[in-house]
Formats: sequence, structure tokens, C-alpha cells
Amino acid sequence: YERLEECKPAAQHRSGYFTRTLDTTFGRLEVLRVPKLRRGNGQRSWTILTRYQRMWQPLLDQAAHDYVLGLSLRDLQESLLGTLGAVLSLPAVNRVTETLQAKVAQARLLPLAEVPPVILVDGVWVSLLEAQDETYVDQAGHTRHVQEYQSAVILAAMGVWPDGRHQIIHFRLESLEDEASWERFWDELHAKGVTPETTWLIGIDGCSGVTPALNKWMPGVLIQRCTFHKIKNIQDNLEYNALVLPPGLPEAPARRLAREQRKQEILQEAGQIYDVFDEDIIRTRAEAWRQHWEAVEPTAVRRFFHQFELTLNFLKRDFPLPQLIHTNNLLERFFEEFRRKEREIGCFPNGRSCQAIFYIVAHREAVKHGRPQIAKSG
Repeated sequence: YERLEECKPAAQHRSGYFTRTLDTTFGRLEVLRVPKLRRGNGQRSWTILTRYQRMWQPLLDQAAHDYVLGLSLRDLQESLLGTLGAVLSLPAVNRVTETLQAKVAQARLLPLAEVPPVILVDGVWVSLLEAQDETYVDQAGHTRHVQEYQSAVILAAMGVWPDGRHQIIHFRLESLEDEASWERFWDELHAKGVTPETTWLIGIDGCSGVTPALNKWMPGVLIQRCTFHKIKNIQDNLEYNALVLPPGLPEAPARRLAREQRKQEILQEAGQIYDVFDEDIIRTRAEAWRQHWEAVEPTAVRRFFHQFELTLNFLKRDFPLPQLIHTNNLLERFFEEFRRKEREIGCFPNGRSCQAIFYIVAHREAVKHGRPQIAKSG
């Protein structure tokens, strides 16, 4: 505290301290002394605490982790009781989730520090319990909003790198999985640094709305049709012509068994087409499959060969790990992790909570597999 000949402005003079209660992972600090200035405390920078912060960041992170594991707000109160030795009010616990939601909103729009050459995109549907404008009075005399179940979809993009890293790089909650929704999604991805110059392959599952948006935002980029979905869709077009019924069974059970055998056989043979990553072998196997099944299942064969060329685009470059990019299975496995949390929760109370859970699951998966964060710091 060097004394100078000229007077320092008031904003540079310490002026005692004020006390604050701070909840930490080690318990509650009842009297924390926070230094203050003679003037300009509202404009000063805060390195460790924010101006009105009452909860230590590691504790906030732990509370957010418990929240994503499916604890309700009241369960979160009891969880924090063992650490703090005091019961937080519901509004205070609500601020935990609000802090998380603010972090999610910021992270969604941060530019990418490393743009992946391959991107897998798809959507996962969720149920939300949204408050309506209509209200009612409950038994305790409180006025509450009527809540209704609504369906929504989280559009997501997973980046894949040549060294095998894969991570969620963007997501957006929409009411529909249509062209307009995908255009808004790619608009945000473009702002984060994804362009036709940075990306050479985009994997899709066949959703009709995503292709026009890609033509607008990512012209010239190769589109990879997911081979798993291509094979899975065969069963939706089976006609079961010329079935050979097994002997010794009544007609109805025999027909059911013959249909199941037909489905398993045609799907198994179709799956073997993509067992190798050689384009000539794949084409040879596909043609043999066509000759085997076209007479009895013409519709299924015709649908399989519709956009068949798009299933081979992953071979256009010498990607070191082609098994990671010819399907959307990496993204589907992440969706299954997210759905597991959704089943534990039952129904998301609103869209912000849903996106917060999605963000934390994505962050947890990245940390679990030792993948570095790829977004620039805010």
C-alpha cells in the first residue's frame, strides 16, 4: 500500500470489509470478510466470488451433478443439508439450477476451438411439462398454472476427429424436426465456426428436414446416409411374398414364424454388405443381395437402393477410423445415455431444464472419456 504525493481516487482506496455467508463443500462459512472499496464497488472486478455469490462454485457443480442424476429440488435440499448443516430454501436451490441454465445458454453459442472434419447430426425427442397461461387454485388456496405435456426434439451435432475423439459440439431444442428448425440449428453451428471449408462429411439418419438446410449452409459437403438406419428401414417395407411355411404347425403360427425368419435373414444379409470398408466389395455384395431378394421383396429392395450411393461417401477420403463414421451409432449411444436420465426424471419441468440435463450429460461423457473441452472459453 504505497503512499503517493497525489491523492488516489476513491475507487482505489480500501474501506474495511463487509460480511457474507458463503456455502462451500466444507460447510457454511457464517462470517466471511469481503474487502470493499471506498467507492465503486459495483464496478470492481471479482476474481474468486461474483458480487452477490452465496455458494462456492465446487458446491454449485456438485449440486448440478446431483440434479442431473435425477434429484428433485426438494431432494437437492436434503442432499445439501448433510454438507451445509442447514436447509436451503427452495428459491435458493432453484438458483442452483438457474445458474446451470445460464451456463448452458452461454456454452451453446461459444465458438469451437477445434472444428471437427466429420459431424454426425440427429434429433432425440423428449417430453416437457410446460406451464400454460390458464391458472387454477389448489387445495391450499395457492394459484397455480395449468401444466400440459408437450413433445419437443433436441437437435444435436457430434464431432468426430481422425484420432477417434468424438464429442457433442452443439444442440438446440425445437418443437419440430422440420426444415426451418434445422436451418436455425445450422445457422448457430455456422456462427460457431462450422463451414464447408472445415467439414468434409456430415452423417444423417435420413430425416427429410435436414437435407435442404445442409444444401443451404453446407453446399458441396458430402452427406453420409447412416448404414444402420438404411438396413433397419428394410423391415418397414417387407411384403412377405412367397413365404415357405414350416411343416407341422397350424397356419397362423407357421406364418408368423416364416415372417420372422424372412425378416432376420434379409436383415442379416444386408448387414453383411457393410462388414468391410472396400467400395468394390460393398457394391458386389449389394448386387448379390439384390438378385437374391428382388423377386420376393421388390419394395424393400427398391427402397434400400434409393440413395444407396450416399451410404458410400465415408469411403471418399482416407479417414483412419471409417467404422466410426459410416453410421450415426456414436450419437445414438450418447442419446441412450441421455434417455437413461430422462427415464429417471420422468418428465422435464421445462425446456431450460431439459437442455441443462443434456449439457451436463454431454460434459460428463467428455470428461469420462478424457476428451478435452473443444469450445473457446467465454
